[in-house]
Amino acid sequence: MIRLCSNVGQLNPRSKNPGNSNLYVWRALKDKKLQKYMANNTWMWVVLGVIAVVLVANGTIDLGTKAPTSTSTTTAPKETLYPATLLSTVTLNTKDALASSDTNANVSYYVFDKAGNYITGGTTSAGVGSFSVNYIGDYELIAFSNAGYYPVYKEFSIASGEAAKTLNLALNAVSTATISTVRNPVDLTTNITAGQGQTVAFDVLYTTTSSAASTNKPVIVVDVNQTAVQDVNLGGLSKATCPQRLTSSAGRKKICFQDNTILSTEGIRTLKGTLVFSQSIAPSSGDTAVVTVMDTQGYTDPNFAGKGKAGFHEGTENINTLTDVGAADSSTGTLTYA
Repeated sequence: MIRLCSNVGQLNPRSKNPGNSNLYVWRALKDKKLQKYMANNTWMWVVLGVIAVVLVANGTIDLGTKAPTSTSTTTAPKETLYPATLLSTVTLNTKDALASSDTNANVSYYVFDKAGNYITGGTTSAGVGSFSVNYIGDYELIAFSNAGYYPVYKEFSIASGEAAKTLNLALNAVSTATISTVRNPVDLTTNITAGQGQTVAFDVLYTTTSSAASTNKPVIVVDVNQTAVQDVNLGGLSKATCPQRLTSSAGRKKICFQDNTILSTEGIRTLKGTLVFSQSIAPSSGDTAVVTVMDTQGYTDPNFAGKGKAGFHEGTENINTLTDVGAADSSTGTLTYA
């Protein structure tokens, strides 16, 4: 790069004051020899002037007024796209788990991501449903039908590039429970001898009402005298919260127990329990302990999509409406105090 000096006096070795360009020009004009030289070479100066103009114009000569040019470049970030080709199609097959022959189960299904957010859902027809989810994800599916089939939970993953997947679910059909008897384990009658401060044994025998079906997570409700009965124990089961939809008559109370799912193939299930009578209040002759068995079913909140998985529940009743879900409650079994 050629740089021209803006101070002409600095180029004149004869100048006493090289920094004073005006003084140099005045002396140059008085120098006859220099004037003659310039006159005789006018065209050379014209040519040199043209060349200088061209060199300045194309940047070969820098006069110190041109800003430096940056050579760096900035690349805009690429936008991340999720086209439809990144979706995996899932085929859902739902069958009756206890049917003697191949039987389709038509149920509602709900799909959630790993964080519990609701993704999609639908209903199977002729035992088949289909939905799409993104690649590279972990999901959970819940399928059930209130009056038809109890809930099944299925976790699954979709790998990168997995364009299709098949899920096969087997569901247990819904059944009411039937109480065979509530009895005295000694003489096998429905009467017991009850006394103040006594602990008296009793049995509860029950089964599913329907064949090729089940009663899901049964809750056994024992209704007893509020003051005469201090406590009830049943088959080593844990006590559960009784449904709010149940009401107790005056002077009565309900104690509930959670059992495990019973299948029709199991036949009759026997639970051994005890009635612990009050130390201070004697039971009345003819008083009773009344037993009911109810199933546990799935249900969703009205705004379950916004709540995600937190909007799905299991219970003996819908807590939003306090109405029964699943199969109807069993008929009662009664144990009478002699």
